[in-house]
Order: sequence, then C-alpha cells, then structure tokens
Amino acid sequence: MDQFYNDIADKSFLGMIVSDEQSRILYFDEKLKETMRGLNHHFAHFIDAGDIIGIKNLVRREKNLHMKQLNTTMEGRKYTYLYLFDLSVERQLALQLKEASYDAHLWYETFNQMKDAVLITDESNIVLFVNAAFTGMMGIPAASITGQSLEGSEFGREYCKSILNRRDFSSAVMEFEGQRKCLVSCSPVFDEDHNLKRTLILFKDLDDAELSPKARTVSLKTDDSAARPPASKPIDKKALNPAMKKIYREIDRLANVDTTILLTGETGVGKDFIAGYIHENSDRAKTGKLVKINCGAIPETLFESELFGYESGAFTGALKSGKIGYFESAANGTLYLDEIGEMPYLMQVKLLSALNDREFYRVGGTKPIQFTARVIAATNADLSALIKEKKFRSDLFYRINVITFEIPPLRDRREETLWIARDILQQYNAHYGKNCYFDPLTMSVFLQYNWTGNIREMKNLVERLVVTSPTDCIGIENIPDDICEYVGITKDTPAEEIELPKEEPQPAVSAAAATVEIPQGKKLRELVDGYEMQVLEQALKNSASLKEASEKLGVDISTIVRKKQKYKLP
Repeated sequence: MDQFYNDIADKSFLGMIVSDEQSRILYFDEKLKETMRGLNHHFAHFIDAGDIIGIKNLVRREKNLHMKQLNTTMEGRKYTYLYLFDLSVERQLALQLKEASYDAHLWYETFNQMKDAVLITDESNIVLFVNAAFTGMMGIPAASITGQSLEGSEFGREYCKSILNRRDFSSAVMEFEGQRKCLVSCSPVFDEDHNLKRTLILFKDLDDAELSPKARTVSLKTDDSAARPPASKPIDKKALNPAMKKIYREIDRLANVDTTILLTGETGVGKDFIAGYIHENSDRAKTGKLVKINCGAIPETLFESELFGYESGAFTGALKSGKIGYFESAANGTLYLDEIGEMPYLMQVKLLSALNDREFYRVGGTKPIQFTARVIAATNADLSALIKEKKFRSDLFYRINVITFEIPPLRDRREETLWIARDILQQYNAHYGKNCYFDPLTMSVFLQYNWTGNIREMKNLVERLVVTSPTDCIGIENIPDDICEYVGITKDTPAEEIELPKEEPQPAVSAAAATVEIPQGKKLRELVDGYEMQVLEQALKNSASLKEASEKLGVDISTIVRKKQKYKLP
C-alpha cells in the first residue's frame, strides 16, 4: 500500500509553515500560497498576522484539516515545522481505492460463478486467472498454473497450443484425460490500437451420446450463455440470517416428506422462491411440476372449474373436450396455493375434502380422480384473525398448518440485503445485456433503507436502476428521492458525509469460489494493483474517452491519467 499512501500525501499536502519559539511565523512555502485561497478565509488573516497559535486553533475547528508538527533546534534556537493536510482528499482517495477493489472483486466472483471452466492469459500467454470450475474440471491447482506460461506448461503444450496466438475467435473439440470431451474456445481481447492484451479461454463439457463433434461446434458457437452471468446463484446458506438458516435446515430435512407446508410472512419476502426451492430439492421435481394457484386472482364463479377441471357440457360455454384443472396438472408434483387466505369461503370446504380424501371430482363428473400432489400453502394474512371473522375455516387451517415457516421481513435480515441485491442485479444485467454495478454509497443506502415491500420492492427498484442508469455505475444520484429522504440524505450530500457500512459487505461466496487458492508469492499490494489495473484497462477499453472512463469509475480524470502512467497502459 506504499504507493497508495504516497498518492494520498501528494494530493492532500497543502503546504508547510515554519515558526520560532515565540510562535511567530517565519516562513511558509509556495504550495501553501497556491492553496491558501481555497481554505477558510480566516487562514490568510492568521498567516499575514504571523500568528501560529491562531493557525493551530483554526485547524482544530476544521474537520477536513490536519496538521503534523516537527520540532527541531538549530544553532541554539528552536524552530517548529508544521505540515498541513486536507483530510477530505485523503478520504476521497481511500474511497476510490475501495471502489476499484470492489469492482475487481465482482469480476473475480462473476467468473467463479460460471459453471464452465475459464482461463485468462495476457499478451505473452502468461496465465493470469483460472476460475474454480477450471480447478475442479482439470484437477490443476490455481497456484500451480497462475503466473506460468501456458505454452510452456504441460497442460498448455498438450491441449491449447493449436488455438492460441490467433487474432480471431477459434475453437476445437478436445478430449482430456479422465474427463469428458470439451469444446475449447479462445477469444482474443485487444486494446484500442488492436494490440493483443488478453485471451479468454472457455472449456465447455460435451455430451458424446447426444451430439456429434460438428453439431456441438455449431450449437455452442451460437450459444453465448457461457459469456453471460447466470440468471441466479445457488443459495449460500453461510450468508443467510440465523433465522433463515434455521428455516432452510428444516426445509432440507423435510423436502422429500409429503407433509403439507404453510409459508407465512409479509408480502414480497420470497415465499414463492421458497416454495420453488422445496419442490426443486424434492424427488417430486423428477416426477411432476410445481403448479402455482393465486387464490386471490381467480373469480369465485370460476374457482371450482379452475381447480378441479370440468367435463364436456358441464356448463354453458364449456369446451366440448372438457378441461383438466390445476389439481390434475400438479399430479405427482407440487401444488402451491398462494394467498390461500383470499380463497372464497365456500370453496374452502371442497379444498378440505380433496386434501382429506386425496381425491376430487371434475365439475359435472362422476368419476373420482386421485390427488397425488404435495401441497404448499402461503399467505401474508393472519389466518387466526380471519377464522374469528368467519372468513377462513378453522378445520382447513388445522389441515394446512402441519408445518409452518414464518419468513422474516427483509428489514430483519439486513445481513442478506447486499447479497440479494447483487443477485437481482446480476439477473437484470443478463436480461438487459448490461454490466451495471452498485457503488459503495448506493450499497450503504440499501443497507439503511427499510424495504417495506421486501424483496419484491427491491426487484422493482433494481430493474428500474438498471434500465435508467446512464452509466454502468449506479450511484446515489440514480436512487429515488423518497428512498434518499428515508435514509436522511439528498443527492447533493457530499460522499464523505454518507456513512458507509461498518464492515466490508460480504456477498454470497459459492462453494466453488471458496476453493480458490491465493497465488503463492503474491503480496496484498500486488494483488490489489493487479485487480485495479484490470478494472482500469476494462473501463478504458469500453470508453470512447478518458472522461467517459472517469465517469464510469466515479473518479477524476487526473486519477485516470495517473493510473495509466503507473501501469504503463496505452
């Protein structure tokens, strides 16, 4: 971090003052003269008056000023050297480093979420990065190949030489020892002068039984799914709130039990997602599908026919062939009764009968049909209160209330806020073909906001931000006014006055990512510099000018210029 602190010192240093033992100012340097106009107007007054005591008192009152003192004696006389610094510059530089490091982490984590193996080399074919899928597929530790020449390694000589050093996309089907066949695809990455800077190599497993080599090449060349972020990430239970960890432990234990489950909680807390999780982690995902019924969205007159279906001629306007209902569609799968508290009172009797007898009749039918689905019900209403109001049957309540999970609202699961927000952002980035990311101040706002609409409100907001943000960086200027007002800031609030999270936000880390090894012999400073250089290089590549790159990264143009010189970027 030495260079970083040198940058801070250079930027924040305002000048030097020399005083004698009578506290009279004897000298101040040219740097102080240049910056004096931008400081508190009283500062010039104290300088002119030669009053070092006044200067010290002023610095104590100014939160952005800091003074370091050095006492020395020359020829029997005592002198004091005072060095003046601007702390606001120091804070801004620290924030910029944090942003760059976090952006680099997002790129690192994105590659580790991919199911296909990824290997990245520089212009000299030195391996810069391999993801967790690569180490798992090839059985090669990251530390043993990172920093090595790919052509010089046994792996590269044997498998990749024929498709490296090409200036266009190339691919070949290769068979790895002890592995399935893979389609190996190389994509060169050039700078604005068309000099090769990176090579991205993807390894995709092929199923020999289903596709010929020719068919594989065609299908995978037209399928860019490997280059897109996944639609959603697997749940990392280590990142969950303790209450949610307990819920998922119970759900995992009960996934293959046919017991009826009732999900309760405020609207938007993710009851639909949990119902889907239960189904996908049960054997019923192999034998049937998840069928959702929104009990509050079906007209009362159509409820019975929608649930149970009807026979031909059962009523005027009925299809001649009849129609199966939701109950039959869910055969051997899972029937999800959402908003069950909204179900018409008279229909509750027939639902109870079907659940108890495990059979039902179509409207107009006389032949019983076996009910083979598992039932999951959900509501945001207080069913006990509805029972007292005679709006919900107590016997049906006892029938569905076998196992109940109350999902806590998002405001009680704040440790999950950033993980969920990033997962949603990843989905909408993939959907709209964008590469948006949250800056640290936006994440701070997300953590402080109450999310009365829970995850549903967050999804709507994130989609809006992705669609409307003029740059990839989603800052507080994009956040709606009512949310800014709730957390007590305005869009003009200086960055240093916004409270950042006390700890660095920890996104969900996949099991694959947890196996990534830190390259041996690499110091933290080297790693940070490497990631910062990659982020800067990517921003410059995707920007038409230095100004656009500075806006994307949220830094001053002078910072871009200085960093380009530091990393010798073209």
